[in-house]
Amino acid sequence: MLAAAVSALSLAIGLSGCGGNDRRPTGAVSGTVDLPRRAPAITGGEAFGFTGRVTPAASAVTVATADGSQGPVVVERSGRFSAAVGGLRPGTNHIRLRATRPGHRPWRVNLRVARRSAAPEVIVPRLDTVPPVALLRFRAAPGKPGVLSVSPSAPGDHHQVVNLTEPSFNATAITRDAGGAGRIRLSTTYRTRCGDRVGPTHVSLPPAQIENVRLAPGTRISVEETRTATMRLDAAPGCSVSGQAWAEATDAQGLQAVSRHVAFKYGPDG
Repeated sequence: MLAAAVSALSLAIGLSGCGGNDRRPTGAVSGTVDLPRRAPAITGGEAFGFTGRVTPAASAVTVATADGSQGPVVVERSGRFSAAVGGLRPGTNHIRLRATRPGHRPWRVNLRVARRSAAPEVIVPRLDTVPPVALLRFRAAPGKPGVLSVSPSAPGDHHQVVNLTEPSFNATAITRDAGGAGRIRLSTTYRTRCGDRVGPTHVSLPPAQIENVRLAPGTRISVEETRTATMRLDAAPGCSVSGQAWAEATDAQGLQAVSRHVAFKYGPDG
């Protein structure tokens, strides 16, 4: 019975999965992942994001690398979720995805993600209704572990706060979409307080544009786009800064996603 359940789940999602052993389950959590069915997903960076859907929609979803390092997951009311992991090593990395709900058998999936020199290219399809995934890797300084966030962003999110020891930070914005990545933007907004003077600042790389991103079907394009920058804050000695940073992604069809924001502060009362 257990083997049959495992086989059915694997066939439904095109990936390896297995059921749990809850004593009195009233049902089973199920899901799908927007990744290749048999071959490993390929990424060009140390951080990787993907999307999927889970049923029941109120299930809790977790993702972790083989060494147990957990990544961020955002589950929407519809059951659609975005997940991300960081610290990927060159070669094949094994990722564990798990969804649980009280009174239900859990859903487990083992994913393979291969980190190579570059992400693959795809042909832009005529129709793609799945929005991209947006990630932000925020570091107080280059080389430090930092914080990883994933889309989607929503009002009322609890933002992680990073304390800066210098008036600058390093950030990488990443987008991934199976139908082609159109554009990735790295943005930050912050307030500088110097005594009674408060000055707002907003920076977007690249700057905000009016035209929409939409590539013609048949165009060859990478499934990933990244943008890394060191943001230097406008803060004189004795001043404090508080702000947020995020990634804005647009896929080849013009669909958009915004990562959850990462909050930061610098100075005596930032």
